[in-house]
Amino acid sequence: MTLEHHQFTGKTTNLPFLLSKPKRYAAEENWPLILFLHGMGERGTDLNLIKHYGIPKAAADDQYFSFVTVSPQCPHDSYWTEETDTLRELIAQCILALKVDPARIYVTGLSMGGAGTWKLAIEHPELFAAAAPVCGKSFPEKAERLAGLPVWAFHGDTDDINPVSCSTSMIQAMVEAGIEAKLTIYPDTGHDAWTETYQNQKLYSWFLENRRELATFKR
Repeated sequence: MTLEHHQFTGKTTNLPFLLSKPKRYAAEENWPLILFLHGMGERGTDLNLIKHYGIPKAAADDQYFSFVTVSPQCPHDSYWTEETDTLRELIAQCILALKVDPARIYVTGLSMGGAGTWKLAIEHPELFAAAAPVCGKSFPEKAERLAGLPVWAFHGDTDDINPVSCSTSMIQAMVEAGIEAKLTIYPDTGHDAWTETYQNQKLYSWFLENRRELATFKR
């Protein structure tokens, strides 16, 4: 699948991004969309840096990948947790410009992007049908904000960058708040929890099992 280079101009931040479309994009009216947030090492303005991991790699390797994918690049002096308003603007633009189903928008990311996934889902849960944070720092004190949003988190048990407690504490806080969530912990795995996660077809099937009853996004 081809990864197209695009540029998004937001109110405060401009984001280059990779876009991929399903093979039969022109034949259908609405497609599910995955927003992917990369890790810290891929910040900057060279989109080639983010082609080799996560959703961009999965989409490029699979000609039958059944999602529109949007993979923005974070500025070199910023973090995804600081760009949630711009990411919301980007999603709004995608809904307007692309043939996507607002009831089937998913967010996932790794490391810094995992933290961004948690933060974006907490601040704008109404945008998403499901969220899949991978080995990212989390915000247990705000877990109740995720009520009603399906979450599946992933982490390596020997991660020495973002300890596995980042995910376990968040999932525990969600459960204590009466919110169901899934957590996969990879044994004998360090920070790279993303390779196995994004190669797992069950993740994509799980995304498609979830959709919002009503797309509450306001254009």
